[in-house]
Amino acid sequence: MHTVLLRFVALYALMYGAFGVSSPFLPAFFEGRGLTPEQLGALFGAGTAIRLISGPACGRLADRTQALRGVLAGCALLAAAVAAGLLAVTDVPALFAISFLHGAALAPITTLADALALRASAPC
Repeated sequence: MHTVLLRFVALYALMYGAFGVSSPFLPAFFEGRGLTPEQLGALFGAGTAIRLISGPACGRLADRTQALRGVLAGCALLAAAVAAGLLAVTDVPALFAISFLHGAALAPITTLADALALRASAPC
């Protein structure tokens, strides 16, 4: 039981630690890539919109396939790979495309982790 708890503590620490470390620097990162304040607003607004779609869609996929852990791992791996891709591009359309894909992959991670934690906490 303690092993399961420690694994979830590690998952949440890494997940929210990564969000907390990267989020304050994203506007400066994109500004350094040449985005104007208007483009930054559009980028972050569109990223929020894509998250509203991908979060529930991936949650539904995970429920239908009974693969919460697999979908969570796939989303996390895709989000990490796509985030690395942000370092390689500088043109605005590519930054938008990669940022949208990153948002779509990142959105379901927290809710899937919550679902797994809830399942693990249920009495057997």
